[in-house]
Amino acid sequence: MLVALVVGIPLVAISVKNQQQLQQLAWSVSQSANSICSSSGSAIIHVSFTNTESSGSSNAMKVTVTDQQTHKIVDLGTIQPGQTQIGDIDTGNSTISSGTVIFYLSWANGRSGTDQRTANYSAITCHAPTATNTPTPQNTNTPTPRPTNTLTPTFTPTPTPTPTPTVTPQITETPTPSVCVTPGQVSNVRIVCPNCTQ
Repeated sequence: MLVALVVGIPLVAISVKNQQQLQQLAWSVSQSANSICSSSGSAIIHVSFTNTESSGSSNAMKVTVTDQQTHKIVDLGTIQPGQTQIGDIDTGNSTISSGTVIFYLSWANGRSGTDQRTANYSAITCHAPTATNTPTPQNTNTPTPRPTNTLTPTFTPTPTPTPTPTVTPQITETPTPSVCVTPGQVSNVRIVCPNCTQ
């Protein structure tokens, strides 16, 4: 009975130690992938990864994702506990079959241990956008306005008034009264009568 107890104790200790190591390498994460089309008509694999480890910088992870179909890679960088990081793998093809991507995990602080997780995506066919022919607007002939002839006013000369001739009054000569000689018997007498009238 004593021998059984002595043998059983080391076995229990080894089992507990293995469980602790498995818990440390549990890699509590979640991941996903889906196929979409880009605006240029290229098939894109959209990936998402969440670090669900307990908080603490020692649980930060470095994650890269590789597409098994095209062998193209996207680096999601360092992901802290509780954080989610997304990325796109541009396949460069317009059509891809359903496939799988692999998430490669390692501890950011350099401690030993790595892990891999996978996610599947569906087949997709993308089409390049059709160029829309935009009609070129026709030139509308805008009539050129004709110049309006500005009438130059005709100069009408102001008539010069004809000067009214000034009538010079004529001088009427006063007639000189005639000298009348009064007949008589007077002799040798000359009478000058300047104002005599007959």
